[in-house]
Amino acid sequence: MQTQQQIVTAREALSPFVATYPQVTLLHPLLNLETVYLYNSESHCGSLTEAIGFQLVFPPGISKNDPNRSTPISIETLPQLNEADSVILLGDNFNNINQLDDMDRFEDHQLLPLKQAWEKHAIAQVLNASQSGRVHFIPAYVCGLLPGPIGTELYLKELKQQLLTTQ
Repeated sequence: MQTQQQIVTAREALSPFVATYPQVTLLHPLLNLETVYLYNSESHCGSLTEAIGFQLVFPPGISKNDPNRSTPISIETLPQLNEADSVILLGDNFNNINQLDDMDRFEDHQLLPLKQAWEKHAIAQVLNASQSGRVHFIPAYVCGLLPGPIGTELYLKELKQQLLTTQ
C-alpha cells in the first residue's frame, strides 16, 4: 500500500510535466556508451515510470512488454527514439569506488562520467530531448537494485526533483 500511495503522490505532482512531455525513453547506458540498455514495461523502473503517467518510447521492432525487462541497443539506434520528449538515463559507476573519500560525492561518482560521455557524444546530442535540455540522470541503483518501497521512494523523489525544476 505504501508503494501505491507513493505512485499516486508522484503522479499528481508530475502531472503537469507528464501532460506537456508524455513520451520518455528510459535507458541504462554503459559508461562508454557502446551499449545502452533500454528498459521496458516489464522492468521495475519502466513500470514505475509508466505508473506515474509516462509513455515509454521504443525503436521499431522492440516490444515494450519483452519479458527480458531490458534490451541492449547500440548508440546508433538512439535517433530512432527521437519522438521521446525526455530521456531518463540510469547511470552507475563502480570503478575506483575504493578511492572515493567522501560518500557525499557518491552520486556524482555514479553519474558524472555518464553525463560527460553523453554530452560529448554526437549521436546522443542529435536527440530532441538532448537539444531541449530534457535528459535526466538518475543513479541506477535507486530503481534497479532497490525494487521495494525504499527504491520506489528514492526513484520517484529523484524524478520529481529533476523534472519539476526543469519546467
